[in-house]
Amino acid sequence: MVSYLVTKSLNQPTATDRPLKIGILAALTGGSSTHGHGISKGIQLAQKELGATNVEIVQEDSQCDPKVGQEAMQRLIDQNVHVVIGDGCSSVSVAVLPLANGTETP
Repeated sequence: MVSYLVTKSLNQPTATDRPLKIGILAALTGGSSTHGHGISKGIQLAQKELGATNVEIVQEDSQCDPKVGQEAMQRLIDQNVHVVIGDGCSSVSVAVLPLANGTETP
């Protein structure tokens, strides 16, 4: 998914030269932080390997907690990300789904 988004952004010039903003919603602290950091590093590696200089990565910590995840998702939406990748914790994914659907944020 990341490769697709980054590759697509590389091949499509924009009239405003705005970067593609990819939001990462992951547990960056707490017991599941190992997985969250792996997700984050993988996305950053894909960006580097593809030379995607027009991609901005915005990260928010869900702490693998549904309530915290909803607040983090809202912060990503407020930053006008084009897409959100995550969360690895299913309880957070279920909790943020109404926000994503309501704002049509993939």
